[in-house]
Amino acid sequence: MGGTVSRTYELLENLYYYDEAEGEVDGVKFDLPNNVLSKVVSMLSGSEVLRAAAVSKRWRDFLEHDEGLWQELFLRDFGREALLRCSGRTWRAAYVQEYKSKVDMFKQNTEKIASILGFQEFDSSSKASYNALVAFMEKKLDNNLTALKEAGIQA
Repeated sequence: MGGTVSRTYELLENLYYYDEAEGEVDGVKFDLPNNVLSKVVSMLSGSEVLRAAAVSKRWRDFLEHDEGLWQELFLRDFGREALLRCSGRTWRAAYVQEYKSKVDMFKQNTEKIASILGFQEFDSSSKASYNALVAFMEKKLDNNLTALKEAGIQA
């Protein structure tokens, strides 16, 4: 996945320089048509599309108003069951709301897990805290596996 993401950003960076050069690079006219731009960004996650809107004014204007793209992203990432929660909004606004809701739910669930496991130092706003929780969980798992082996139980 890491290679795909870095390749995606490399592609976006190259497209940025083409776009910022006002359609001309090394004397060659280049203008990325909207349908090609839409196809490229439809392969990204919604959060990556939101970041891609920062590439240039043209991209921002295009991505903020391409309701077809946001509808496609919404249905791909959240499914039809989420449609009831988004009525009356633009697809982009619905996507952002659903994304924030999923992030909040993830934070709440992670806080519950940390509490159940007795991990007192957890702070859902800190990436380091997530990493520490994962390390804590791995250590607990290793300890449990060791205890099972010592008891003669195969895991």
